[in-house]
Amino acid sequence: MDQLVFFTREDAWSFAMGELGALSGIRAAPLAPGAGILSGQGDLALQVNGIRPLFIRHIHPVQTHLEKEEELPKAAGELTASFEGARIAVHAVDLTGERREGALLRLLLESPALARFLCGPEADFVLSVTRAQSGFYLGFSESRTMLSPRAGGIYRYAMTPETISRAAFKLTEVFDRIPLALPDSFEALDLGAAPGGWTRVLLERGARVTAVDPAELDPRVESDGRVLHYRGLSQEYLKEAGGKTFDLLVNDMRMDAFESVRVTREALPLLKSGGALVITLKLPEKGSLKKAREALSRLGEETRILFARQLYHNRSEITCVAEKP
Repeated sequence: MDQLVFFTREDAWSFAMGELGALSGIRAAPLAPGAGILSGQGDLALQVNGIRPLFIRHIHPVQTHLEKEEELPKAAGELTASFEGARIAVHAVDLTGERREGALLRLLLESPALARFLCGPEADFVLSVTRAQSGFYLGFSESRTMLSPRAGGIYRYAMTPETISRAAFKLTEVFDRIPLALPDSFEALDLGAAPGGWTRVLLERGARVTAVDPAELDPRVESDGRVLHYRGLSQEYLKEAGGKTFDLLVNDMRMDAFESVRVTREALPLLKSGGALVITLKLPEKGSLKKAREALSRLGEETRILFARQLYHNRSEITCVAEKP
């Protein structure tokens, strides 16, 4: 019986279970709030990747289950013994509430068994350890099979005096994990831009931004010469945009997922062929999985969807990245 640890938002557990229900012969059990373990036959990572989950943000296989922490270095050495010269990252997640990820990382990284590897937060291969009340779950796999290159799918960003809003972390996470084909200097359209968190992220990456929102922008964004603030509704701007075109379209508007898709589709004529778009789809408390799939289906009628998932910094929403044909 093969096993695999998976991670999701605690309040999205039921949606994750709905997605996993598409897999036959698989049993899921909770390990801790927001994490569980799958048991079944065959390549579980391949099966989970195959359903293109929206609410499962990270997975790792389990080759060894240990009860004692001091047993980890020896087991890790055995798992990686045949990968001489490979770049191996080490991930650690502590689900017990004691927050001992740092201690687990040091235990493994300082082990002679891993001294021959070039280790870092991201690499082609990953050695993962998840600590739960039931013991230590250790696994080794290719990073491309894990849904996210970070431990637990967690991207942590610090609030600084320059941070305009926590919403900015959503777009930062998109840029950090998805290679968007954008020129060094590009034109971006930000629908529902206020107070300017996403606009700020775009500026930091070399964009000139048309920020559309009837509300005020943060003065640090409003005063930037690369920002054109259209003080009106998105629907009004789309009627007045003329022949202007953009390399990137982003939309984080607080509206129903179907309505957000409708507005985005109306804006597609302004997006260049091959241009990318990033949209967050706000979801209801009930029926989120069904609504998310339907909204993505509607968006996919006119775009090529590259990525769709509930990111670490999403709440009752998912983020979708797509490309205009």
